[in-house]
Amino acid sequence: MSEKNQAAAGILAVMQKVNKVIKTGTNKEQHYKFVAHAHLAGLIRGALIDAGLVMVPVDGTRELVETRNTKGSVVYHGSVGFSWDIIHVESGHSVRIGPVYGEGFDHGDKTIPKANTNAAKYAILLTFMLPSDDDPEADETTDQDGKAEPEPKPEPESEPEPPEPASEEEQTELWTAWCSYRELLGKENEAERTRRQAFHGWIAVTDPKVEKLENMTSEQVAAAVKGLRAEYRKEKKAREASA
Repeated sequence: MSEKNQAAAGILAVMQKVNKVIKTGTNKEQHYKFVAHAHLAGLIRGALIDAGLVMVPVDGTRELVETRNTKGSVVYHGSVGFSWDIIHVESGHSVRIGPVYGEGFDHGDKTIPKANTNAAKYAILLTFMLPSDDDPEADETTDQDGKAEPEPKPEPESEPEPPEPASEEEQTELWTAWCSYRELLGKENEAERTRRQAFHGWIAVTDPKVEKLENMTSEQVAAAVKGLRAEYRKEKKAREASA
């Protein structure tokens, strides 16, 4: 009798532990909810550790194309593909999945990172067969007999959802903008603790209702980044004029 593949057994253990994924992300421009990679990775990580598994990308492909949107602005389309080795650490057994592909669009340097995130997300969903209420083949307007179902009655209005908290990526973007501004002011050698204290003090002054970065919403972070970048350009222009 052949030895049981411990990697396959570990995948089964993860599937038994994680049953469903909810959509926690929101696309503000196109108004739809999606499965956020950060939430999915956090959900699956503990189950992988308990099963003694690691998930490693291998044999990657990458393509980046410059195009233009309907407004004529430059936008980049990125496509990546990875196979994934699911490895049982103790036995060394493995199962290869893929390749699984992901795409991303962006006006700057985030195109490939978005594609990478997309590919990783679907690799997890497909490998562990995780339902996410996101089936593109689902058609809720037609029943099994091919007859259109009656229009559903409108649901009563519910309380508005609380603002979406800023993601880790958005928080990092704000911190990076702050560091660039401090360095422009000649504080590139200041201690990390001093910089963070000044950062949180600036947040509190900017919006007294917010005590720290972790309490900020996506909208508040976006406004703060925009304000910092405008201040950066203004300060830089003033310094160049006085040089």
